[in-house]
Amino acid sequence: MKNKKIKMLFLLTLIILLGLVVVLKGYNNQIAEVFSDDKVTLSPYNEPISVESTQQYTFDSYKGDILIGNKDGFKRVDKDGEVKWDQPFSMSNPRIRVQGDYILVADVGGTEFYTFNKSGLLYTKKVNNPILICNINESGNVTIIEENRDAHMLTVYDVRGEPSFKRNTTIDSSGYPTDLVMSPSGEQLVVNYLDVSDIQPKSNLVFFDLNYKSIYAVDQIVNAVELEGDIIGELICMGTNEYIAFTGSQIKGYKFVDEGVETFTKDLTNKIIDLAGSNDFFAVAYGESLAGVDEDLSGKIILYDKNGNKINNFNVEGQLSHVSLKKEQLIIGSNRTYLSVEKNGRVNWKYDATVDIKQIIPIDSDHVLIVWENNYQIFKEFRLY
Repeated sequence: MKNKKIKMLFLLTLIILLGLVVVLKGYNNQIAEVFSDDKVTLSPYNEPISVESTQQYTFDSYKGDILIGNKDGFKRVDKDGEVKWDQPFSMSNPRIRVQGDYILVADVGGTEFYTFNKSGLLYTKKVNNPILICNINESGNVTIIEENRDAHMLTVYDVRGEPSFKRNTTIDSSGYPTDLVMSPSGEQLVVNYLDVSDIQPKSNLVFFDLNYKSIYAVDQIVNAVELEGDIIGELICMGTNEYIAFTGSQIKGYKFVDEGVETFTKDLTNKIIDLAGSNDFFAVAYGESLAGVDEDLSGKIILYDKNGNKINNFNVEGQLSHVSLKKEQLIIGSNRTYLSVEKNGRVNWKYDATVDIKQIIPIDSDHVLIVWENNYQIFKEFRLY
C-alpha cells in the first residue's frame, strides 16, 4: 500500500511537471510574460520637463545623454539636466540621425544641415535645393539628396564636410529616390529609385562603389536591380556589406562584395506595420494577413538574422503601438504597455503607462527617455521585489 501511494505521488508529480513544461513552452514567446526572476519596471529618475505645445520637438539619445531639437536649435543634455552643448539655428523640419560618434541634423524640405560629434559642432552646410533625403553613417559620411522640379542631386560629404561623390539624376531617366543607406565604412551606397513611367511601378535598387574597388563598377555603379510591380518601402544596412529591402510583398536580402547580389527572399503573408534593425538582427511587426495566403502572422513580431533566418518571435496582445530597436534593446508597445526585450526572449522591464506616449528611447542599459505630448522624463530600471 505504501509503495502504491509513492507511485501515485510520483505519477502526480510527473503530470504536474509535464503540464508546467507545456504551459511554459506555450508562454515562452508571449510578450506579456517576464522571463527574469525579478520583475522589473521603470521608475522616475527626475521630474518631468515641459516643452512648448506649439513647437514640434524631436528627441534621440547619444552616449548616455539626450538630444533635443526643434526649429530654433539643437542641444545635448545629460541625465541630470546639464547642457553639454547648444546649437541655435532656424529650421522648418529638423530631422535627427545618429550613428556611432556622429550626429546629423538636417532641415528636410529646407537647405541646411549640421553635423556633430561628442565635442559639438563639426561643420554646417547650405545646399542649393530643398533636402529630400538625409543620412549619416558610423564614419561621419553624410549623404544628401536634393530635389528640384524634375531632377535630384545626390552628394556624399566626408567627415570634414568636403564633397566626395556627386550624381545628378532626372525622374525620366532614373525615377524618384525614396530611400538610401550607406555602409559603416562609407565605401558602399545603396539607393532606391521609384519608377512610375510605365503602367506598373517598379523599384530600381542601385549599388554604388564609392571606393573604386569593384571590377564591375561603371560610373561607380556595380549593379542595378529592378523589381517589377513591387515597391521598396524601406532599406536597412546590417553590418559591413549586408542590406535588407522591404517591399509590399517580400523581404529581400542583398550582399555587396564586388556587386549587389541577392542572398534571400521571403514572401510576406501579412502586411508589415512596423520594423526596426541593428547590425545583428532586425524585427518585423506583422498586421493583417494578405489575400490568398495560408499562414497568418497577425499580431506577431518576428526577429530575423541578416540572412533572413528566424531568431525568435513574440505574440502581442492588444493593439501594437510601438516597435523600436536601439542599443540592442527591442522596445515593444501594445496599447499603453511597453517592454524592453532581448533577442533571446528575455524581458528586461515592463512599463504600464497611464497616458499616451509619443516616444520611448533607451539612453543606456539602465535609463530610458519617455516623451509625452507636452513633456519628457527620464526613467530608470526598478525591481519590484
